Amino acid sequence: MRLHYARSLHAWPLLAASALIAATVGHALQLWLEDIRLLGQARADYVHSGQAMLLELALLGLLVVGYCSFRRLLTAGTDPSAAAVPPVLAAVVSLGRARCIASVVGLQLSVLSAVEIVEQRLSGVAHPGLAAIYGPEHISALFVYLAVGVLVTLLTFALAAVVVVQSFSIARRLGTVMRRLRSAATAVTHAYAGRSITPSFCAGAPPLALGFANRPPPHSTLA
Repeated sequence: MRLHYARSLHAWPLLAASALIAATVGHALQLWLEDIRLLGQARADYVHSGQAMLLELALLGLLVVGYCSFRRLLTAGTDPSAAAVPPVLAAVVSLGRARCIASVVGLQLSVLSAVEIVEQRLSGVAHPGLAAIYGPEHISALFVYLAVGVLVTLLTFALAAVVVVQSFSIARRLGTVMRRLRSAATAVTHAYAGRSITPSFCAGAPPLALGFANRPPPHSTLA
């Protein structure tokens, strides 16, 4: 039980980033559907200023997870004794699709609701609440958010599963690329060092014509 709990903690950086992406994409899609009057009525009359912050946090989380996973794979490619499977991706796969969907959708709706209420307060709404988010005029919002959350989670899970299964192959290929780059850099460095050393040997021996030109004239010509 403790081992499973520890693994689930490793999965949360990627799940949180996925939830923020789902919240941003789902909210933008719902606003677009309301603008074209396909689902719901007119959008709520307050400024949605917190969505850019959610997207920035999501991209930051993905960047951190991607960097850590790449470092793990690169280390395994150059050091065969190192583990190749990134812990974050392995933890996501170990949770399973159902738990990942529940975690992402729950965090998605919680964050979106909190940000929307803050936006209502900042826009001067007298009585902020969930009615402006999931109320009668926005009854389709919940279904749109759920659909986007499930889709984003399935894509995240599929990507994590592919990387986990192919982690050793990816690490081996990265190791091959790094060895080739290092050998190419070493060859260029040796070639440059050889070109810089060669003129120094030739600099001490002046040309033959220059030696004759610098000799003084014979005494017979001076007489």
